Amino acid sequence: MENPFSYSGIVTGESFCNRESELSELSQLAKDSQNVLIYSHRKTGKSSLLLELFRRIKSKNRDMKTMYVDLYGTLTEQDFVDALFAALPQIEPQYKKVLKALPGVSISVSIDPVSGAPTFSVSAGPSEKKYLLSKAMDMLQSFSKKKRLTIAFDEFQEISAYSEEGFEKRLRSFIQAHDRIAYIFSGSQTHLLIDMFQSSKKAFYQSAQSFPLQHIEKTAYVSWAKRLFSAKNVDLPEDTIENIVERSEYQPLYIQQFLYRLWQSKSLGMEKVDEIEREIIKAHRNEYIAIFDNLTANQKKALKLIAKTGGESIYKIDNLQKFGFSTASVLTRAIESLLEKELIAKNGNYNIQDAMLKKWVLRIT
Repeated sequence: MENPFSYSGIVTGESFCNRESELSELSQLAKDSQNVLIYSHRKTGKSSLLLELFRRIKSKNRDMKTMYVDLYGTLTEQDFVDALFAALPQIEPQYKKVLKALPGVSISVSIDPVSGAPTFSVSAGPSEKKYLLSKAMDMLQSFSKKKRLTIAFDEFQEISAYSEEGFEKRLRSFIQAHDRIAYIFSGSQTHLLIDMFQSSKKAFYQSAQSFPLQHIEKTAYVSWAKRLFSAKNVDLPEDTIENIVERSEYQPLYIQQFLYRLWQSKSLGMEKVDEIEREIIKAHRNEYIAIFDNLTANQKKALKLIAKTGGESIYKIDNLQKFGFSTASVLTRAIESLLEKELIAKNGNYNIQDAMLKKWVLRIT
Protein backbone atom coordinates (compact mmCIF):
# COMPACT_ATOMS: atom_id res chain seq x y z
CA MET A 1 0.00 0.00 0.00
CA GLU A 2 1.31 3.44 -0.93
CA ASN A 3 2.58 5.59 1.93
CA PRO A 4 0.11 8.51 2.30
CA PHE A 5 2.55 10.77 4.16
CA SER A 6 4.96 13.12 2.42
CA TYR A 7 7.69 15.44 3.69
CA SER A 8 9.84 16.17 0.65
CA GLY A 9 7.55 18.70 -1.03
CA ILE A 10 4.07 20.18 -1.22
CA VAL A 11 1.25 18.04 0.19
CA THR A 12 -2.38 18.17 -0.91
CA GLY A 13 -5.44 15.92 -0.88
CA GLU A 14 -5.40 13.05 1.62
CA SER A 15 -1.85 13.90 2.69
CA PHE A 16 -2.94 17.40 3.74
CA CYS A 17 -4.03 17.68 7.35
CA ASN A 18 -7.08 19.71 8.34
CA ARG A 19 -7.04 23.54 8.13
CA GLU A 20 -10.72 23.31 7.19
CA SER A 21 -11.66 26.63 8.77
CA GLU A 22 -8.76 28.42 7.05
CA LEU A 23 -9.61 26.84 3.69
CA SER A 24 -13.27 27.80 4.06
CA GLU A 25 -12.46 31.42 4.90
CA LEU A 26 -9.83 31.74 2.17
CA SER A 27 -12.22 30.22 -0.40
CA GLN A 28 -14.83 32.85 0.44
CA LEU A 29 -12.31 35.68 0.28
CA ALA A 30 -11.13 34.42 -3.11
CA LYS A 31 -14.71 34.22 -4.34
CA ASP A 32 -15.22 37.85 -3.26
CA SER A 33 -11.93 38.95 -4.91
CA GLN A 34 -10.48 40.12 -1.61
CA ASN A 35 -6.73 40.44 -1.11
CA VAL A 36 -5.15 38.47 1.74
CA LEU A 37 -1.79 38.50 3.52
CA ILE A 38 -0.84 35.04 4.84
CA TYR A 39 2.21 34.84 7.03
CA SER A 40 3.82 32.50 9.52
CA HIS A 41 7.23 31.14 10.34
CA ARG A 42 8.90 28.50 8.21
CA LYS A 43 7.79 24.85 8.23
CA THR A 44 4.14 25.66 9.01
CA GLY A 45 2.84 24.51 5.62
CA LYS A 46 1.93 27.80 3.93
CA SER A 47 2.74 26.65 0.40
CA SER A 48 0.83 23.39 0.91
CA LEU A 49 -2.15 25.39 2.21
CA LEU A 50 -2.10 27.59 -0.89
CA LEU A 51 -1.97 24.68 -3.31
CA GLU A 52 -4.63 22.74 -1.40
CA LEU A 53 -6.81 25.85 -1.60
CA PHE A 54 -6.21 26.01 -5.34
CA ARG A 55 -6.99 22.30 -5.73
CA ARG A 56 -10.33 22.79 -4.02
CA ILE A 57 -11.17 25.93 -5.98
CA LYS A 58 -10.52 24.07 -9.26
CA SER A 59 -12.74 21.17 -8.20
CA LYS A 60 -15.64 23.31 -6.99
CA ASN A 61 -15.56 26.60 -8.90
CA ARG A 62 -15.38 26.44 -12.68
CA ASP A 63 -15.82 30.19 -12.93
CA MET A 64 -12.42 30.86 -11.35
CA LYS A 65 -8.83 30.09 -12.31
CA THR A 66 -5.82 30.01 -10.00
CA MET A 67 -2.19 30.98 -10.43
CA TYR A 68 0.71 30.28 -8.07
CA VAL A 69 3.80 32.50 -8.47
CA ASP A 70 6.91 31.58 -6.49
CA LEU A 71 8.99 34.71 -5.93
CA TYR A 72 11.71 33.07 -3.85
CA GLY A 73 15.12 34.07 -5.17
CA THR A 74 13.85 36.87 -7.40
CA LEU A 75 16.09 39.92 -7.19
CA THR A 76 14.77 42.43 -9.71
CA GLU A 77 11.64 43.69 -11.46
CA GLN A 78 12.75 41.65 -14.48
CA ASP A 79 12.78 38.50 -12.34
CA PHE A 80 9.27 39.32 -11.14
CA VAL A 81 7.98 39.68 -14.70
CA ASP A 82 9.69 36.43 -15.72
CA ALA A 83 8.04 34.64 -12.78
CA LEU A 84 4.63 35.98 -13.84
CA PHE A 85 5.03 34.77 -17.40
CA ALA A 86 6.38 31.41 -16.18
CA ALA A 87 3.13 30.90 -14.24
CA LEU A 88 0.94 31.84 -17.21
CA PRO A 89 0.27 28.24 -18.40
CA GLN A 90 -1.65 27.68 -15.14
CA ILE A 91 -4.45 29.94 -16.36
CA GLU A 92 -4.02 29.97 -20.15
CA PRO A 93 -3.37 26.73 -22.10
CA GLN A 94 -2.77 28.79 -25.26
CA TYR A 95 -0.07 30.82 -23.54
CA LYS A 96 2.27 30.74 -26.56
CA LYS A 97 -0.26 32.56 -28.73
CA VAL A 98 -0.86 35.11 -25.99
CA LEU A 99 2.85 35.80 -25.59
CA LYS A 100 3.40 36.17 -29.32
CA ALA A 101 0.65 38.78 -29.42
CA LEU A 102 2.43 41.10 -26.98
CA PRO A 103 3.85 44.01 -29.01
CA GLY A 104 7.48 44.94 -28.53
CA VAL A 105 8.22 41.95 -26.31
CA SER A 106 10.51 39.05 -27.11
CA ILE A 107 9.98 35.88 -25.10
CA SER A 108 12.10 32.74 -25.23
CA VAL A 109 10.63 29.53 -23.88
CA SER A 110 12.65 26.51 -22.74
CA ILE A 111 11.82 23.35 -20.83
CA ASP A 112 13.20 22.76 -17.36
CA PRO A 113 15.06 19.41 -17.60
CA VAL A 114 14.10 18.48 -14.03
CA SER A 115 10.44 19.50 -13.75
CA GLY A 116 9.52 19.41 -17.43
CA ALA A 117 7.76 22.75 -16.99
CA PRO A 118 8.26 25.66 -19.41
CA THR A 119 10.61 28.44 -18.30
CA PHE A 120 10.50 31.95 -19.69
CA SER A 121 12.92 34.74 -20.38
CA VAL A 122 11.32 38.04 -21.29
CA SER A 123 13.14 40.85 -23.06
CA ALA A 124 12.32 44.13 -24.76
CA GLY A 125 14.07 47.09 -26.32
CA PRO A 126 15.11 50.08 -24.18
CA SER A 127 11.92 51.99 -25.01
CA GLU A 128 9.66 49.02 -24.16
CA LYS A 129 11.48 47.56 -21.17
CA LYS A 130 9.94 49.96 -18.68
CA TYR A 131 6.48 48.81 -19.77
CA LEU A 132 7.03 45.07 -19.17
CA LEU A 133 5.38 45.11 -15.74
CA SER A 134 2.44 47.05 -17.14
CA LYS A 135 2.02 44.56 -20.00
CA ALA A 136 2.14 41.59 -17.63
CA MET A 137 -0.41 43.06 -15.21
CA ASP A 138 -2.70 44.24 -18.01
CA MET A 139 -2.60 40.69 -19.36
CA LEU A 140 -3.88 39.39 -16.00
CA GLN A 141 -6.62 42.01 -15.98
CA SER A 142 -7.68 40.88 -19.44
CA PHE A 143 -7.87 37.24 -18.38
CA SER A 144 -9.93 38.13 -15.31
CA LYS A 145 -12.67 39.61 -17.49
CA LYS A 146 -13.33 36.09 -18.80
CA LYS A 147 -13.00 34.29 -15.47
CA ARG A 148 -12.19 35.51 -12.00
CA LEU A 149 -8.64 34.81 -10.86
CA THR A 150 -6.98 34.00 -7.58
CA ILE A 151 -3.25 34.70 -7.73
CA ALA A 152 -0.83 33.75 -4.97
CA PHE A 153 2.53 35.48 -4.67
CA ASP A 154 4.54 33.17 -2.43
CA GLU A 155 7.59 34.62 -0.61
CA PHE A 156 6.26 38.06 -1.46
CA GLN A 157 8.71 39.76 0.91
CA GLU A 158 11.40 39.25 -1.75
CA ILE A 159 10.16 42.33 -3.63
CA SER A 160 11.15 44.58 -0.72
CA ALA A 161 14.80 44.12 -1.74
CA TYR A 162 14.36 44.94 -5.43
CA SER A 163 16.65 47.74 -6.55
CA GLU A 164 14.18 49.44 -8.91
CA GLU A 165 12.84 52.61 -7.35
CA GLY A 166 9.08 52.76 -6.94
CA PHE A 167 8.44 49.12 -7.89
CA GLU A 168 6.11 48.43 -4.95
CA LYS A 169 4.05 51.57 -5.68
CA ARG A 170 3.70 50.68 -9.34
CA LEU A 171 2.75 47.08 -8.56
CA ARG A 172 0.12 48.15 -6.06
CA SER A 173 -1.37 50.65 -8.54
CA PHE A 174 -2.08 47.76 -10.92
CA ILE A 175 -3.39 45.45 -8.20
CA GLN A 176 -5.80 48.12 -6.93
CA ALA A 177 -7.45 48.27 -10.36
CA HIS A 178 -8.03 44.50 -10.57
CA ASP A 179 -11.52 44.08 -9.15
CA ARG A 180 -11.94 40.50 -10.43
CA ILE A 181 -8.66 39.17 -9.04
CA ALA A 182 -8.03 38.00 -5.47
CA TYR A 183 -4.35 38.39 -4.61
CA ILE A 184 -2.83 36.26 -1.86
CA PHE A 185 0.49 37.54 -0.53
CA SER A 186 2.38 34.89 1.39
CA GLY A 187 5.76 34.57 3.05
CA SER A 188 7.77 33.38 6.01
CA GLN A 189 9.82 36.47 6.86
CA THR A 190 7.10 37.73 9.14
CA HIS A 191 8.82 40.94 10.24
CA LEU A 192 9.31 42.07 6.63
CA LEU A 193 5.74 41.26 5.57
CA ILE A 194 4.19 42.96 8.58
CA ASP A 195 6.27 46.06 7.87
CA MET A 196 5.24 46.02 4.19
CA PHE A 197 1.52 45.85 4.98
CA GLN A 198 1.21 47.64 8.32
CA SER A 199 3.63 50.54 7.99
CA SER A 200 1.91 53.70 6.77
CA LYS A 201 5.09 54.60 4.89
CA LYS A 202 4.92 51.51 2.65
CA ALA A 203 3.07 51.12 -0.66
CA PHE A 204 1.04 48.06 0.41
CA TYR A 205 -0.15 49.65 3.66
CA GLN A 206 -3.52 48.08 4.65
CA SER A 207 -4.04 46.70 1.16
CA ALA A 208 -4.79 43.11 2.25
CA GLN A 209 -6.61 41.33 5.04
CA SER A 210 -4.13 40.00 7.57
CA PHE A 211 -4.25 36.21 7.93
CA PRO A 212 -1.60 34.94 10.38
CA LEU A 213 -1.34 31.17 10.13
CA GLN A 214 -1.55 29.37 13.46
CA HIS A 215 -0.45 25.79 14.09
CA ILE A 216 -2.84 22.90 13.46
CA GLU A 217 -4.52 21.59 16.61
CA LYS A 218 -3.22 18.35 18.08
CA THR A 219 -6.67 16.73 17.94
CA ALA A 220 -6.79 17.33 14.18
CA TYR A 221 -3.46 15.57 13.72
CA VAL A 222 -4.67 12.64 15.82
CA SER A 223 -7.88 12.01 13.87
CA TRP A 224 -6.10 12.53 10.52
CA ALA A 225 -3.19 10.18 11.25
CA LYS A 226 -5.41 7.48 12.78
CA ARG A 227 -7.69 7.58 9.73
CA LEU A 228 -4.80 7.19 7.28
CA PHE A 229 -3.21 4.35 9.27
CA SER A 230 -6.56 2.57 9.51
CA ALA A 231 -6.47 2.19 5.71
CA LYS A 232 -3.93 -0.58 6.22
CA ASN A 233 -5.71 -1.93 9.31
CA VAL A 234 -3.27 -0.40 11.79
CA ASP A 235 -4.54 1.25 14.95
CA LEU A 236 -1.93 3.92 15.64
CA PRO A 237 -2.06 4.79 19.37
CA GLU A 238 -3.31 8.30 20.10
CA ASP A 239 -0.53 9.00 22.59
CA THR A 240 2.07 8.14 19.93
CA ILE A 241 0.62 10.74 17.57
CA GLU A 242 0.42 13.34 20.33
CA ASN A 243 4.04 12.67 21.26
CA ILE A 244 5.14 13.13 17.63
CA VAL A 245 3.23 16.43 17.35
CA GLU A 246 4.75 17.74 20.57
CA ARG A 247 8.35 16.76 19.82
CA SER A 248 7.94 18.24 16.31
CA GLU A 249 6.59 21.44 17.93
CA TYR A 250 3.54 21.28 15.62
CA GLN A 251 5.67 21.66 12.46
CA PRO A 252 3.90 19.77 9.61
CA LEU A 253 7.14 18.91 7.79
CA TYR A 254 8.50 16.91 10.72
CA ILE A 255 5.15 15.42 11.68
CA GLN A 256 4.82 14.11 8.12
CA GLN A 257 8.37 12.75 8.27
CA PHE A 258 7.80 10.90 11.54
CA LEU A 259 4.55 9.38 10.27
CA TYR A 260 6.09 8.48 6.92
CA ARG A 261 8.85 6.50 8.62
CA LEU A 262 6.44 5.00 11.15
CA TRP A 263 4.23 3.79 8.28
CA GLN A 264 7.22 1.84 6.93
CA SER A 265 7.97 0.30 10.31
CA LYS A 266 6.59 -2.81 11.99
CA SER A 267 7.04 -1.20 15.40
CA LEU A 268 4.81 1.66 16.63
CA GLY A 269 6.22 2.13 20.12
CA MET A 270 7.99 5.13 21.63
CA GLU A 271 11.37 3.45 21.17
CA LYS A 272 10.76 3.52 17.42
CA VAL A 273 9.70 7.18 17.57
CA ASP A 274 12.93 8.00 19.45
CA GLU A 275 14.90 6.11 16.81
CA ILE A 276 13.20 8.03 14.01
CA GLU A 277 14.08 11.32 15.71
CA ARG A 278 17.73 10.31 15.86
CA GLU A 279 17.60 9.36 12.17
CA ILE A 280 16.09 12.73 11.20
CA ILE A 281 18.71 14.69 13.15
CA LYS A 282 21.49 12.54 11.71
CA ALA A 283 20.21 13.14 8.17
CA HIS A 284 20.35 16.91 8.73
CA ARG A 285 23.61 16.91 10.70
CA ASN A 286 25.80 18.37 7.95
CA GLU A 287 23.22 21.08 7.28
CA TYR A 288 23.10 22.02 10.97
CA ILE A 289 26.90 22.08 11.22
CA ALA A 290 27.06 24.43 8.22
CA ILE A 291 24.49 26.75 9.82
CA PHE A 292 26.28 26.74 13.17
CA ASP A 293 29.75 27.24 11.67
CA ASN A 294 28.55 30.38 9.86
CA LEU A 295 27.55 32.05 13.14
CA THR A 296 29.73 34.35 15.20
CA ALA A 297 30.78 33.25 18.68
CA ASN A 298 28.09 35.41 20.31
CA GLN A 299 25.40 34.16 17.94
CA LYS A 300 26.35 30.56 18.78
CA LYS A 301 26.14 31.32 22.49
CA ALA A 302 22.77 33.02 22.04
CA LEU A 303 21.41 30.04 20.12
CA LYS A 304 22.57 27.69 22.87
CA LEU A 305 21.08 29.95 25.54
CA ILE A 306 17.68 30.03 23.82
CA ALA A 307 17.71 26.27 23.24
CA LYS A 308 18.63 25.52 26.85
CA THR A 309 16.20 27.94 28.51
CA GLY A 310 13.34 27.72 26.03
CA GLY A 311 13.72 31.47 25.66
CA GLU A 312 12.70 32.15 29.25
CA SER A 313 14.56 34.61 31.48
CA ILE A 314 17.43 34.86 29.03
CA TYR A 315 18.48 38.25 30.41
CA LYS A 316 18.85 37.06 33.99
CA ILE A 317 22.37 37.71 35.25
CA ASP A 318 22.91 34.00 35.97
CA ASN A 319 22.06 33.06 32.39
CA LEU A 320 24.17 35.84 30.89
CA GLN A 321 27.17 34.77 32.93
CA LYS A 322 26.61 31.03 32.35
CA PHE A 323 26.64 31.48 28.56
CA GLY A 324 29.49 33.99 28.51
CA PHE A 325 27.76 37.33 27.82
CA SER A 326 29.46 40.34 29.38
CA THR A 327 26.38 42.57 29.01
CA ALA A 328 22.73 42.27 28.01
CA SER A 329 23.34 44.50 24.98
CA VAL A 330 25.78 41.96 23.52
CA LEU A 331 23.07 39.29 23.76
CA THR A 332 20.54 41.65 22.18
CA ARG A 333 22.74 42.23 19.13
CA ALA A 334 23.27 38.48 18.74
CA ILE A 335 19.52 37.88 18.96
CA GLU A 336 18.82 40.55 16.35
CA SER A 337 21.22 38.78 13.97
CA LEU A 338 19.58 35.40 14.60
CA LEU A 339 16.17 36.93 13.89
CA GLU A 340 17.44 38.30 10.58
CA LYS A 341 18.82 34.89 9.68
CA GLU A 342 15.38 33.42 10.53
CA LEU A 343 16.95 30.92 12.90
CA ILE A 344 14.84 32.13 15.80
CA ALA A 345 11.41 33.71 16.17
CA LYS A 346 9.58 35.47 18.96
CA ASN A 347 6.22 34.13 20.11
CA GLY A 348 6.19 35.53 23.61
CA ASN A 349 9.62 34.02 24.23
CA TYR A 350 12.40 33.62 21.69
CA ASN A 351 12.48 30.14 20.20
CA ILE A 352 14.54 28.28 17.60
CA GLN A 353 12.30 27.97 14.54
CA ASP A 354 13.42 24.52 13.41
CA ALA A 355 12.39 21.91 16.00
CA MET A 356 15.08 19.41 15.00
CA LEU A 357 17.81 22.06 14.81
CA LYS A 358 16.85 22.96 18.38
CA LYS A 359 17.29 19.32 19.48
CA TRP A 360 20.67 19.17 17.73
CA VAL A 361 21.82 22.36 19.47
CA LEU A 362 20.75 20.89 22.81
CA ARG A 363 22.90 17.84 22.08
CA ILE A 364 26.03 19.97 21.62
CA THR A 365 25.49 22.23 24.65
